[in-house]
Amino acid sequence: MRFYPQAWQNDYAIDVDPEGPTEFEVEASTLAEVLSQYDEWSKAYSHEPFAKLRETPEWMLEWRGPFYYEVVWPEEKE
Repeated sequence: MRFYPQAWQNDYAIDVDPEGPTEFEVEASTLAEVLSQYDEWSKAYSHEPFAKLRETPEWMLEWRGPFYYEVVWPEEKE
């Protein structure tokens, strides 16, 4: 997983510097199980699904600005 922290500027979400590492590893089966419990649109921009993953760093769960997560497959990592 990759986390993109953002902040509001003139009513636009802009990328900002992270407070820690932005990537963490999660087993695909674990991620699929957790996300299957949530309606994709009803939980948009919510930490709720990722709070259930023990791998999610605490600083990400405490982020108060806008953000988004991205699934990064091993072959896509830089």
